[in-house]
Amino acid sequence: MPQAVTEAKNPAPEQQSKPAPELMSLEVLIGNWRNDLEFKNNPENKGTGSITYEWLEGGFFLIHRFDQIFTKEGSHKGISIISYDKESQSCVSHFFDNQGNKREYKVSIQNDIFKFTGPWERYTGEFSEDKNTITGTWEYSKDSVNWQYLCDAKQTRL
Repeated sequence: MPQAVTEAKNPAPEQQSKPAPELMSLEVLIGNWRNDLEFKNNPENKGTGSITYEWLEGGFFLIHRFDQIFTKEGSHKGISIISYDKESQSCVSHFFDNQGNKREYKVSIQNDIFKFTGPWERYTGEFSEDKNTITGTWEYSKDSVNWQYLCDAKQTRL
């Protein structure tokens, strides 16, 4: 007869005692933003919507929600949960949307440059001096090596 297992084979990772200071670099995002997207390669397909960033109580996670409408594709809604990953020493976004996509991005803000970087999509934006506008570009790749323009994005703090 098999013996009962009394110890967990994979113990839970060590719980953080306080929020990671690296995550605090994203504090400037907190609030509500208008999001406007323009596709230079497909000018009739524009997008507009809203983005919200808020701390989950406790400050260990940043919640990112978006709700957009595109003239060609229709509704695009989703949520990301951003946390600090000790192993990669970076902020990581776990992204989910109403089209069934789930993705992971590294997220950073350094010297007023905001980056979302994943294997198939990436975004680089720059904050205005007053931190109320972010202007940037999304790119995509089929092989994580060769990158192509996707669209321009402008977020304006509400």
